Amino acid sequence: MPSSVEKNKYWEDTNEEIINSAMIVRITFFIALPLDNL
Repeated sequence: MPSSVEKNKYWEDTNEEIINSAMIVRITFFIALPLDNL
């Protein structure tokens, strides 16, 4: 079983990945939506 420190590190990395992918999705939408409206 992983120690709590390892678990926290894992969750920090996972949260960063989730935040990064959410930002990419948002940026993609912001770019795509105006193009759709043209």
